[in-house]
Amino acid sequence: MIPVIIKSARGDDLDHCRPETISFLLKYHLKLNTMKKILGLLMLMFSTLAMGQHTADKRILISEHQPDDIYLAGNTIRINAIVEGDVVAAGRKITVTDSVQEDLIATGADITIRGAVKDDIRAAGGRLIIDSEIGDDVILAGGDVTITEDAVIYGSLINFSGNIEMNGEVKGMLKSYSGELVLNGKVGEEAYLKGGKIFINGEISGAS
Repeated sequence: MIPVIIKSARGDDLDHCRPETISFLLKYHLKLNTMKKILGLLMLMFSTLAMGQHTADKRILISEHQPDDIYLAGNTIRINAIVEGDVVAAGRKITVTDSVQEDLIATGADITIRGAVKDDIRAAGGRLIIDSEIGDDVILAGGDVTITEDAVIYGSLINFSGNIEMNGEVKGMLKSYSGELVLNGKVGEEAYLKGGKIFINGEISGAS
């Protein structure tokens, strides 16, 4: 395992104040500001859903086939049946065990995805686990992110997190901005990695 440590600029250390270092910090700051705006929009959207005519209860269990999009807001949400459309969910704990045929958009403290998602995932949470096949792109913002060894992302993965452990396979490119990244899996295209500590013990096919 090869550690790569990226240090931040300090006012008392001129070696860390080179133009390229300052440029990186400015870009990183702008990325974080952009992500904050995205998360703000997500939270506004979910607040609107919770006050609307959609499902809003403390505990939600989806155990029957859903022929269209579903919108859920609750404390604990579990999806155990096929959903033919999109899933939009906001809750403390969200678990998906069956397939979603279109997009999954979710925000919560604890999000676990074990069922296949045929299109995109956009999720924000304290802890996020992806343990399935994802048909297109994945955008994540979280405290701790885990992509298991059984996970396959057929698009690209864009990650903003405190820590990420990537043990699966990303067919597209990987962009990650995190405190710590451990890459044990495979990346099919380019990898753009920014963070405090980066450990690479996997395979990157494109430029990095």
